[in-house]
Amino acid sequence: MSKRVTMKDIARDCQVSVMTVSRALNGKKGVKPDLQQKILKKAEALGYRPDPALTALVRHRQSGRTSLSSSGEIIPFLAPLRLKSIYEHNQGFFSEWMRGVSDRAKHLGYHIKLEWIPPGDPRLDQRLRTFYHRGIRGILLSASLELSGLSHEHWAPFSIVMMGSGAHRYPFHAVRNDYFQMGLCAVDALYQRGYRRIGYLKSRTDEHVQDRVWAALCNRQPELPGLHLKSFPKVEKWSLPPEELQSWINDFQPDLLMSIGFPWHAWGRSGLLSYPENIGFTRLNRSQDDDINQVSGVTSHLEYQGKLALQTLHQLILNNETGIPEIRTIFRVDGKWTEGSTTRSL
Repeated sequence: MSKRVTMKDIARDCQVSVMTVSRALNGKKGVKPDLQQKILKKAEALGYRPDPALTALVRHRQSGRTSLSSSGEIIPFLAPLRLKSIYEHNQGFFSEWMRGVSDRAKHLGYHIKLEWIPPGDPRLDQRLRTFYHRGIRGILLSASLELSGLSHEHWAPFSIVMMGSGAHRYPFHAVRNDYFQMGLCAVDALYQRGYRRIGYLKSRTDEHVQDRVWAALCNRQPELPGLHLKSFPKVEKWSLPPEELQSWINDFQPDLLMSIGFPWHAWGRSGLLSYPENIGFTRLNRSQDDDINQVSGVTSHLEYQGKLALQTLHQLILNNETGIPEIRTIFRVDGKWTEGSTTRSL
């Protein structure tokens, strides 16, 4: 193993004291800007990273806390800008994630800073460089981000955990729903209630999760006598003319529709579909909004996923495991069937 680069190495190369290096790396006053930049560039060139155990111990002694957590250390959470308004209105899955992340951050002594990333942000590499120079060691990522154009070197200084559907597109450790289990959970519950003809409506999320729900349904079909399945042939076409979906329903005659992202309430309000009188509806990845609307389906434990993601990141930081891992770990969290008003016993 190569020798860990220390502040003494940086001080020797820059011909300054270790105290000056420490002040420059921590952004404290008393170091001229040009000298600080020189020290930061030398630290980056040598591959300097703080010893996580030592840093935790120092902060523990300074703060008098009873745990060796990184008190006050910033963890950026990078998420797509399009989710900002939803989060600010306390809606959707991202808000549930954040409750879990924030709760565990408080326990471990971190400060979560949301960073809203616009589509195709050309300055993302600059953000990462800024994080590095600020001494940030861990980053949370939303799997909804588009991260093309960034090399292994951009991620090398950081411990990283990704959350959400689509994490398979990137080589980071991740926490996400187990959509295969959720599909099995849903079809078993519905079969027990007498549903035999299930129409599956695909959405963009199905692409992100590699069609795991549909695979689960097809996997279970041979074990459930009389079960008939059919998927709607077009993905992410919820602006389609009503007659196109209605024609498909008339042809297959399902007694229930299932989906991850289909806007069932909008179609119900329009009078096109009536739940559960003429057709049932089940949604996977239920959120708070679905609780309010009492939709039947499989509830995701998103708050728990947020806690698990930050706990995993904390452990990576303490172990000084940075960059893209040689062996990736993905935590897939089970969902739980929740009875609502959009299904009934047949």
